[in-house]
Amino acid sequence: MKSIKIQLKEQNNSKTDKLLNIFNSLDEISKSYLPIRLEELKNKSYKPFKEHYAFYRTQYTDLNSGVLQSHLRNLDSTIKSYISWCKKKKKLVSYPENIKSHIHLRNDMFRFENNKESKTFDAWFKFLKTYFPLNLCDYHLKALEDLESLSDSSIIKDRKGNLCLRLVFKTKEKKAKGNKVLGIDLGMVKPIICSDGKMLGSGRHIKHKKLEFGKKRAKH
Repeated sequence: MKSIKIQLKEQNNSKTDKLLNIFNSLDEISKSYLPIRLEELKNKSYKPFKEHYAFYRTQYTDLNSGVLQSHLRNLDSTIKSYISWCKKKKKLVSYPENIKSHIHLRNDMFRFENNKESKTFDAWFKFLKTYFPLNLCDYHLKALEDLESLSDSSIIKDRKGNLCLRLVFKTKEKKAKGNKVLGIDLGMVKPIICSDGKMLGSGRHIKHKKLEFGKKRAKH
């Protein structure tokens, strides 16, 4: 799997505002949901995921259902990591209070395609019935040469606050060039003997180490 980060620049204000509004909603949900889940952990009384989802669905009717589900599941995943960390340390560690929001994109929620009609942009990113034009640098183009299929990606904010598409994809398996076959034999004096005449390793050294470690184990 590979991933590349593409800035969502050159967008008009309405498209940018649309994404920023989603980020604001996700931040609000995180601030509300994390304390609720903490109380559940303390009381050992847990509501089903569908009840939490239904509550926030009524509170944020303009938010895409797939985005909301993915965000809540990501928060739950972070909380599970917190619980695992507590068990590993055998003590309470800092409970996550502020998780940086991402807009998680399931494969059925977005499309990415090359733009062959215009020379102004290299590709299009479609999300929530909106097309976002993308400019790709040489690094992006080279990385996408072996693209086979897209995986779950996300829209993130970088350190400077810029909106970016984090595109995750599977690459085509590269076939080995050439038709030469190298044979390998395993031996005692020379552990590895190649058909091209190369010999690797020392049987005497391996035997010495075995005796050395055997004596150490015997002492214990």
